[in-house]
Amino acid sequence: MKQLLFLQLILIFNSCNNDTSSHSLNRNKEGNLIEYLNKDRTTEVEQSKAEIIRHITYKNGQPIGKIIETDLPQQSRYEFQLISGPYQENTSRPKDSYTGVKLFLEYPDSTKINNWIYFDSNGEIDFEKLFLTAYDEVSIDKRFDKAFFLKTQNGQLYDTIFKQLYQNPYKYQEMVPQIIEACQKFKSDRNLYWAMVCDLTKQRLLKL
Repeated sequence: MKQLLFLQLILIFNSCNNDTSSHSLNRNKEGNLIEYLNKDRTTEVEQSKAEIIRHITYKNGQPIGKIIETDLPQQSRYEFQLISGPYQENTSRPKDSYTGVKLFLEYPDSTKINNWIYFDSNGEIDFEKLFLTAYDEVSIDKRFDKAFFLKTQNGQLYDTIFKQLYQNPYKYQEMVPQIIEACQKFKSDRNLYWAMVCDLTKQRLLKL
């Protein structure tokens, strides 16, 4: 009888160990979370040390739906979707990879759109959609105010490109792919790459 009880206890103990081991291997993030990140978005930190605050929803480690992010040093707010993952608890984070439109919102109340950028299904900047779609999609958003947008840092730059390509859409294929190719060496710095393609496109369109 004692031997039988002893065997049962061993089986229960082993079962618990197996459950714990299985659980420890499955650390994918889940549900609605607020993340506090360093400026590179590579590490989670204490709230007091955070430079990035991200409101995000996960399902089995994959981000789903719209993500709202606040960049405290830059005093900026963004709205976007990610295709990177899975994201797990207490491990190094994969590099963020965006898809669709990323909106730059007015800080801190997010009532107006400052700027935007498009990404394709591979997480690459989609300049064709950005330049040729122009205001079509973003203007549907109630937060888009064209008069406000034209006063923002990049508003006039975008507006010039949009108008020129709207009137002469064939010019996109004539010049933009060449500009993108010439800027490939700057691609590791996404913001610099984006800015250079926009600036050079404007210069070529206006023949500056």
